Amino acid sequence: MTKPTHVYVARLSCGCVVGICSDYRDKFTGQSVSEFIADGCTVDRVTWDDYKNKVSVEPGFMDCQHGQLALPM
Repeated sequence: MTKPTHVYVARLSCGCVVGICSDYRDKFTGQSVSEFIADGCTVDRVTWDDYKNKVSVEPGFMDCQHGQLALPM
């Protein structure tokens, strides 16, 4: 399997990141993204570098500061 170049990021309405999925362009990636959407999250596709340097260091990353729970992995 090749290294993914993008990551799907699931956010709650408050903006906190509660789920992530590497983009392997397979059915499992699609299933994860559809589950994020079904759970009411907005989903963004970002580059791996943006994820590593920007998203993963945001306040509330995988631990919502507004009292909402992260999605199960």
